[in-house]
Amino acid sequence: MNRLKLISVLLVATAISACASQTEIRYIQPECAAPPQPSLPTVDAGLLWDNVGQEDYDALMTREKLLVDWAFEMRSMISVLCKRP
Repeated sequence: MNRLKLISVLLVATAISACASQTEIRYIQPECAAPPQPSLPTVDAGLLWDNVGQEDYDALMTREKLLVDWAFEMRSMISVLCKRP
């Protein structure tokens, strides 16, 4: 008798799960655009080098290059991710 109850419970559970609605997946593209590039002040490289020295100047130039590269990479990613089909 227990086996019959177990089989009927399993059949009912299977029937109920088969009737469950299927989940619909929708991909939504955000409506966005890359922000405009700001106008940065011009810095005289020679004057900067005279005031901070070679070591600090090189560190600042490396930092500047890394920031610019990162900014262009993020701008490209935003442009690709927000592109409309």
